[in-house]
Amino acid sequence: MKIQTPALFLAAVSLATALHAKHGTEPLPFKMELLIDGKPADAVKAGAPADWTIGWLDEKGADIAAFEPEHEKMMHLIVVNEDLTRVAHLHPALGPDGLFRIRVNAASDDPDNADAGAALSEPGRYFVWAETLPKGKNRRTGLAKLELSQGE
Repeated sequence: MKIQTPALFLAAVSLATALHAKHGTEPLPFKMELLIDGKPADAVKAGAPADWTIGWLDEKGADIAAFEPEHEKMMHLIVVNEDLTRVAHLHPALGPDGLFRIRVNAASDDPDNADAGAALSEPGRYFVWAETLPKGKNRRTGLAKLELSQGE
C-alpha cells in the first residue's frame, strides 16, 4: 500500500456487504486499510481530533487508486457505536494518490461532513463501514472495529 506504516488490514466481511450484493458488491478477498494519525487503528481516544487515511487493495494486494462517484460521492463512511446511539455519515476526500482522508472529532466546513465533529466523541466500541466504487469495478465495502478509550 502507499502508506508505509504497518497497517491494520481488515477483510471486508460485513452484513452491509451481504445486503449490498444485489448492487454488484465485489466479494472477498479485497481489503480496506484504515490508519488513524498514520498508525494502525488500535489506540484511539474518544473525542480526540484524528486524521484518518483509508486505502483499498485488490484481490492481488495491489493498490486501488482510481474511483468513480457512487450516490454522488467518492466514498460513504458510516461510523456507529455498538449500542447504535451515535451515528456519523461521512464522505472522505479522495487524494491524487488514491487514498481517502478525513479529519474526525474536529469541526468541518464541509456540509457533507457535518457529523465529523462528534463522530467518535464517547468511549466504547465503534464500527466503521466504508463503501466505494473503483473505476471499472464493482462496489467495494469494508468494515473496521475500533475500541475507544477515554479521551484526555
